[in-house]
Amino acid sequence: MDWKIVTIKQDDALKFLHDNHADREVIFIRPCDEWIAVYDNNILVGVTGINHKKADDSLMSVDCTYVCKNYRARGILKAFYAYIMNKFPDSDFVIYCRPIAAHVVKKYYGFHVTQTWANGTEKCVLRRR
Repeated sequence: MDWKIVTIKQDDALKFLHDNHADREVIFIRPCDEWIAVYDNNILVGVTGINHKKADDSLMSVDCTYVCKNYRARGILKAFYAYIMNKFPDSDFVIYCRPIAAHVVKKYYGFHVTQTWANGTEKCVLRRR
């Protein structure tokens, strides 16, 4: 299925993350510079945040990604990353993610895992410059 990615307000994204207890899945909930989302029949089912690193404007981070459990493994994560990679074609990226998301960004976008923490979080980096 092709998912339509839309921008949403920060308040709506943060409320979605809190309402779905995303922090229980080692998702650090924090403000982001930009938010994108996927809806299914007007129901918000997934969000992710994009941050521009202040010290280096060409370095981006993808944060606070969460997809409702009954919508996982349907291509939403891949749609988020494709949207972001196309929107910022000349940027380098860092993503702190769980192993399933790390698998997606390594397989489809060429990210490399540079660090793994005891809780399973992986730091994935993509250099495009």
